[in-house]
Amino acid sequence: MLTHRNLLFMSQCNYANIDQPDERDARVLAAPVSHGAGLYALPFLLKGAHQIVLPHFEVAAILAILQRHPLVSMFAAPTMLTRLVLRRRSLPRICKTGLDRLEGSGVGSS
Repeated sequence: MLTHRNLLFMSQCNYANIDQPDERDARVLAAPVSHGAGLYALPFLLKGAHQIVLPHFEVAAILAILQRHPLVSMFAAPTMLTRLVLRRRSLPRICKTGLDRLEGSGVGSS
């Protein structure tokens, strides 16, 4: 059972061991929020970071977000990251700057 105390402690551990987001950060939710994407969004939500919720994963939408927001993190399945990398390889050099803004990514699969 996930209690409020569990979720708060998980967020505190995230701050101590992984990242210290603030209101300048953006968290992209392109995976199910009922799974890891939602859990890993809580530390960002508690610090006032932007929450960008997408209806589904789409490479073009992620690249557009990366162009608009300087500090972006997201939770992604390995397939999602593979699609981003493959798309980056196919873009002209001048268009590749957006992926440099991806500050962090949690990766998970089952």
